[in-house]
Amino acid sequence: KIGTGGTLVLGQYLSSVDGSFHDISYSFAGDLYQLNIFDRPLSDKEVRDMFQKGRCSYLDPHLNRNIVLSWKEFTEAERHGAVTTESSECTFGWNTLDDYLGKLITTN
Repeated sequence: KIGTGGTLVLGQYLSSVDGSFHDISYSFAGDLYQLNIFDRPLSDKEVRDMFQKGRCSYLDPHLNRNIVLSWKEFTEAERHGAVTTESSECTFGWNTLDDYLGKLITTN
């Protein structure tokens, strides 16, 4: 895990070590989704595979052991500033089958 005593800043360029932000033009104005911080640089192939699978895909299980800060930890962390949360419009796993549970499914 990441050691204590530091600050991780997402979405803003940190102007000085005192933690001040002097120029709003350096603000991030976009979306973050499934952001994970790993304990090593990922290979070109690992990054390409994640990109090709798309934003709604699961992370390859072999990478789970290399996560030092997970997306779940980001989403549960205390937030400061103008942070908004929106639905990712992704559905995972068996949740997509809930509408069919206990129903007869036939083909035409």
